[in-house]
Amino acid sequence: MSAMKVRHLLPALGRVPRDLDREGVSGVVGSALGLARAQAAQGSRVELYGWRPDRDRREYALDGVAVRVTRGWRWARTSRVDARVIAPLLVMSARSARADIAHVHVDPHLLLAPGARARVFHCHTPVPESPAGLYRRLVRRADLVVCCSEFVRRKFLSQIEFPPERVATVHNGVDPVRYANASSSREAERQRWGITPDEVVVLYVGAVVPQKGLLHLLQALALIQPEYPCRLSIAGGAGLWPTADDPYPDETDAYTTAVREAGKDLPVTWLGVMPQECMPRIYALADIFVCPSVWDEPFGMVNVEAMAAGLPVLASRVGGIPEAVVDGETGLLVPPGDASALAASLSALIDDPERRHRMGEAARARAQDFTWQATALRVHELYESILEGRRT
Repeated sequence: MSAMKVRHLLPALGRVPRDLDREGVSGVVGSALGLARAQAAQGSRVELYGWRPDRDRREYALDGVAVRVTRGWRWARTSRVDARVIAPLLVMSARSARADIAHVHVDPHLLLAPGARARVFHCHTPVPESPAGLYRRLVRRADLVVCCSEFVRRKFLSQIEFPPERVATVHNGVDPVRYANASSSREAERQRWGITPDEVVVLYVGAVVPQKGLLHLLQALALIQPEYPCRLSIAGGAGLWPTADDPYPDETDAYTTAVREAGKDLPVTWLGVMPQECMPRIYALADIFVCPSVWDEPFGMVNVEAMAAGLPVLASRVGGIPEAVVDGETGLLVPPGDASALAASLSALIDDPERRHRMGEAARARAQDFTWQATALRVHELYESILEGRRT
């Protein structure tokens, strides 16, 4: 496999971490980092340019990935264009040595970045409905489009005129070994959080925002208590989705307040925002994983992480989730926003430990199909195809 120089460009959809042992990350940032780290491990020279709102050092390394971050230019915003993060990233790219690939995540404005032989646009979310003309023109600058699920690919092709043969589905990945090995820490992790050995633990991982449906999960929990006793552990918070307008979101917004109010009389343990490197131990303490999203989840990487940890997954039947979670085999799928359906499926899993174990083992086996190593190899093949096309 030929080594390449790859430059990843990320918009302000979550801050780029400096320390993976101490900081949580958004889904987009986590996915980009997972791919970048796997590419570096496979021998490519990998850079990652992104946003971070503090004043600390601007250049550092993460697992072989050379990271450069900008605080953004506050003045680079007009009534029509918000270039506070885009503009400095484009300048950084222009001032850097030429790369083989500019790998742009989510925001097509970053396809304007100079200094690369070819450009890849990575869709971690569905393209907007009826996208503006500028969006369409910018996307067409890409030599290749990578979509994190077939669901996202279909959405893209329904909205953008683009050669279908240059739009590829490449699922996100996990490191299954890391999650499988964490099972040895189950007893210690439960003791740390005051969870008794016989409690059935239901785990939620993600941002505390309306799209993720945590409020519906709490409503479902209320419906089954005390007949089906369990403990809900929540790993996440409002702070996972910072933006240039709100770089340090707090936990006092209306939705977070409603969630805490709904859970105050229920058996709930608030774990807070967890660093990415700690997540295998968090999955290890659970018996059931729930992803109650109410929006079109592009892929739902947390479900694959839970599957790698050997957990049955109860998730909403939305977006790209069914591409990973096999209903009735590795977990159960329910309609989004339906607390009663969540409650019925959750109580069924709580009441049947043998079924949970069977589904968990099937989930662990299926997670082997979703690894960052395989993702990086597939992406590298796509890079080579477009660079070869440029030479012919």
